[in-house]
Amino acid sequence: MGEEAVKSRSTNFIAEVDYTIKNEGDGKVDFKFAFDSNTGGIQVKTRNGTYDTAKWSITEKEIEANTFVVCMLIEKNVQIEEIKNNEKTEYKIVSAGFLPMDLIKKEGKK
Repeated sequence: MGEEAVKSRSTNFIAEVDYTIKNEGDGKVDFKFAFDSNTGGIQVKTRNGTYDTAKWSITEKEIEANTFVVCMLIEKNVQIEEIKNNEKTEYKIVSAGFLPMDLIKKEGKK
């Protein structure tokens, strides 16, 4: 859901990853920049809960494959059954921020 929110607001500068090629994504990359596909990707991390309890994590492989991480927060507990049953449930999705991977790498070296 977070990926869909980012995609809907960023269509002018991102190219969607083709999930028919790789079901789990293209090497942990959710999007590429439309203007430069050689630049690393954009990883979208989505969590549900409240802003003061949500925690995002990222793997070393994701850090190496991407240029930015975008964190999204769904302020409601997402029920898998609602998604599987295609129920028309509305979710409030908030952008919790973004961070260049270079900053994550620097912090990890301290």
